[in-house]
Amino acid sequence: MKVIYYILFLSALFHFPLIYGQETDYNKKVTELINRQDWSAANEVMQNHKNNISQETAQIAQILINTNMNRPVKAISELKKLLEQEIEDDNWFLFLNGILLENYDNLHDYQGSQSICTNLLNSKRFPKEIQEDIARRKAAYQSLTNHPKFQVKKIRPDTCFAYTYLPFSHTITSMSKCNGIDASFIFDTGSSMSTINESSVGRLKIKVLQNDSILINGTTYGKRGLIDSLQVGNYIFYNYPITILPSKKHQFSIEDSILSNKAKATINHLENTDLILGMPCLRFIEECQINSKKMNITLPSESSKFPMKLPMQLPNNRLYLKTKIDDINFIGFFDTGSESSIHINNSFYKKNSHKLPMQGNTPQTIRTLRFNGPEILSVYPLQPVQTNIVKKPLKEVFVLTQDEYDHDGNIGNFIFKEADNIIFNFKEMWIHLEERKEVKNK
Repeated sequence: MKVIYYILFLSALFHFPLIYGQETDYNKKVTELINRQDWSAANEVMQNHKNNISQETAQIAQILINTNMNRPVKAISELKKLLEQEIEDDNWFLFLNGILLENYDNLHDYQGSQSICTNLLNSKRFPKEIQEDIARRKAAYQSLTNHPKFQVKKIRPDTCFAYTYLPFSHTITSMSKCNGIDASFIFDTGSSMSTINESSVGRLKIKVLQNDSILINGTTYGKRGLIDSLQVGNYIFYNYPITILPSKKHQFSIEDSILSNKAKATINHLENTDLILGMPCLRFIEECQINSKKMNITLPSESSKFPMKLPMQLPNNRLYLKTKIDDINFIGFFDTGSESSIHINNSFYKKNSHKLPMQGNTPQTIRTLRFNGPEILSVYPLQPVQTNIVKKPLKEVFVLTQDEYDHDGNIGNFIFKEADNIIFNFKEMWIHLEERKEVKNK
């Protein structure tokens, strides 16, 4: 259904001029922002100028904004009202149901997802290949509905617990309770799924779902499992679905010989960590305060209030941060599991090259870690740039030779060495950083 959703998202853009074809500037403005998938900016226009936007525009815009700003309950309510109307266009009907399905999936409400698939199949409005894809999705949801429903509970107001970094990196790892058993986890905003190493399944008493698998990346499939209870701080996730990573220790090849022993130690430690908690889990934690000076994580009972905040957005369980690079708007894939500062897509650079001078015309080689192991990238370093992430100019900003990411590029976990406090608010979708103070020698 994800593939169908992406295709229909593009086709639905052709509906927007019809729906948003109004004379006022704010209708056009919110349409442009939605077509660019700049959800935080569209949200701001809707909040400040809702009375100047047509009812038809406001209705669909709010649904899309809520879907991509981590408000699935609101999006579902609005979609149900819209789908009560007679919708003649088959593509539009499938598009709206695809968004509804995505929101149910984000809540792990598989009974709701199964019901949508049933309604779509009963409508008999689509070609055979789409019907077959919906039928496969329905079968997968059916196996999940045979188990108790997913729930999230807070068991006490606040909690604070320690964390460490993976060796020679700034990837956060800490401890949780998985079915009452100590389990290590990685805090990874760059992962659009939560996973468990196959070697940990037996010890942590994971329920393995039979005849059910999911594509992890390109060619790798993993089984699905269920965790009866997963406690992270003061949050308990009941009947949490998890993807089981096949046991495949990375065998270092001759090509990997350029990797330092430090990088190899990081990879080995990563492969021995029990869980990777990605955005399907983290999105339910309302606020997460990371103190990199004290090396602890606080999950508070109420949202913090800060005047200076950077907006985040969450399409398809992929976290993005909106910032500025030398006063140019930049939406970057925000990956706390990526050992990097900022990587800029080549197309973004070409569009703004007159404002972003390079250090030279000679590419550099950098090493990064991907799911299948280490990867070597050829990049062009920029001269130090100013951002609104930290006050001091950033030196390690690189231009990629091609487009590797959605939107404008990638933002890595360098923030944990540049800031003393990093507050993620996944409920209101913003981040606040308190920059590290330099200690002067007397």
